[in-house]
Amino acid sequence: NDHMRVCGTTFNGPVTSASTKTPKFTTVSGCGQISWAVNGGPTYRGVISMPPTNAEMKKETRNDLADVPRPGCLYTGPTTITLKSDGTMNVISPYTVATTTAATKAGAGKPDMCGTPGTVAPSIARGSLGSVGGANIPVLDTNLIFVQNVPSVSTDANYWGTAMPRDFTCRNAGRSDEGWTFGARSFPTTNEVTPSDSTSDSPAYGCKDGNVFVEGTFDGAMTIAAENYVYVTNNIFYTDVSSSILGLVGNNAVWVWNPLKYQSSSNYSLVSAIGGTNRTISAAILSVAHTFTVQNFDRGPGRGTLTINGAIAQKFRGAVAQGSSGYAKNYNYDPRFKATAPPKFLSPVSTTYGVTQFASVDAAFTAKGN
Repeated sequence: NDHMRVCGTTFNGPVTSASTKTPKFTTVSGCGQISWAVNGGPTYRGVISMPPTNAEMKKETRNDLADVPRPGCLYTGPTTITLKSDGTMNVISPYTVATTTAATKAGAGKPDMCGTPGTVAPSIARGSLGSVGGANIPVLDTNLIFVQNVPSVSTDANYWGTAMPRDFTCRNAGRSDEGWTFGARSFPTTNEVTPSDSTSDSPAYGCKDGNVFVEGTFDGAMTIAAENYVYVTNNIFYTDVSSSILGLVGNNAVWVWNPLKYQSSSNYSLVSAIGGTNRTISAAILSVAHTFTVQNFDRGPGRGTLTINGAIAQKFRGAVAQGSSGYAKNYNYDPRFKATAPPKFLSPVSTTYGVTQFASVDAAFTAKGN
């Protein structure tokens, strides 16, 4: 949509821009030669507008709608998802009471495929969503996960009021450095300087925000969406790059988690738990209202290379590096997205606002026409 600033680049295919200036790009001094394979530069194409929110995706967890024959899973409040190469995932979501919704509180459901909520006091069953070890369940088959904020109305099945789940601790509530601890998981983590959040007025790690923290090796076809933030806390790889397909949709920012600890006003170092360099994310990434960006991109040591195998759609272009801090880019488009999308992925075009479907069928004919 924007006017482009281009430096020392070779474009091997057509380039379009909604800029009304001529030419539709600018350069800066010292740039190398720019090569355009088609049309000698960008051609005009109208603005592609984003849908206002990803709230339409939550409807896909309704169990009482005829046009949602296979509801996905709803989780509530801070939720961590660890993807596993065997086609399963570990889900920890202590605020979750019901995992599908309906028009009434009584109609909300708890299907086995979403894991068992762990809200029974005084003890929490091991292996439930509300236990510190989480629930180990198969990834959803061509379906969707939606992580919502903790509801503020008592008519909602996931309403908590002022109560908190067992073993869940909220720190500095109402402040910009608000955070939470549940078992071994803590955000901010030990010694981490809570990053400032320029994308909204909410804290980075709100105790009741619909934030999802995701990482691992993925085998399947699924979309993960959040009412607030998506945090990619480590690598996301595909088990099979030809069949696995993942969508990540944040209503607000999609963050590459990069926690730092304070040494001095001009010196930040990596939190030891997230040491090392390089990060790979295989997914279609969409930030509806904000940006895809790296936490603390302008502080701390260089992190190596950020490799994206997929696609990125965002309202504002996010920074991933500044000076010697952050990541170098290695962005690779997944050509499968020309013809398909992750299941129930939100179309990032307001004129076709809605949820797409993903399905596969057996071949009706052999190659010989039989």
